[in-house]
Amino acid sequence: MNIDKKVVAISTYLCESITNSAMEQKFDFCRRAQSWKINFHDRVALLKISNEFIDDNDVVEIVNKFELWCLIEKIMSETMFGILVSDCGISYFAYE
Repeated sequence: MNIDKKVVAISTYLCESITNSAMEQKFDFCRRAQSWKINFHDRVALLKISNEFIDDNDVVEIVNKFELWCLIEKIMSETMFGILVSDCGISYFAYE
């Protein structure tokens, strides 16, 4: 499956898992990652998923890793840092 179809599948998963938000998706050229800005009524969360992670895994593996790493819970609770998903797991980064 090509990366565009995987990104659509990831967007669908995020939208179905985080229902109380609006999302914007784009490509972050600097980090070579897909980026989701998740707008909640009281804050914004930023999620970036490296293209290497998307390339290296099929959709089932991606979702399984998201669930293993409790990604949705981290998105819902993180208020100060962005979240970066890569082949190394989850890390956090500062953003304005």
